[in-house]
Amino acid sequence: MSLLNVVLLCVAAAAGSFYVARYLFRADERVEDRRRAAAQLAGILRKYGLEKTPVFLESYAVGDYSQMGQDIVDLVKLFLAGEKAVVAELEQVFNRVLTVKLQTEEGRAYVASLLGEAIEKATAT
Repeated sequence: MSLLNVVLLCVAAAAGSFYVARYLFRADERVEDRRRAAAQLAGILRKYGLEKTPVFLESYAVGDYSQMGQDIVDLVKLFLAGEKAVVAELEQVFNRVLTVKLQTEEGRAYVASLLGEAIEKATAT
């Protein structure tokens, strides 16, 4: 093998290694972006009063897949146990969303318009 062939082989190996490493790091960035988005969504869901649902998103965000699976099983058991726990969580979400809406002028106008529509429907029937 001539010196030129050795140099070309080294350059090709370096270029190939660079592109493989770049591909692998970009794949890792996509996973990290999904995990970051899951953590943000969990925070938003908690902000609006959900307590049970964000738990598995947080487990996914930190890469704890076995805990995430268990969290999903617990959530399914909650849904299968009956409506009482689910309705209680939805009531909590409703109260939290209403509280958040009532904190801004735009939100209060929205709630007032919904109340006006409800009163109109109730008096029309």
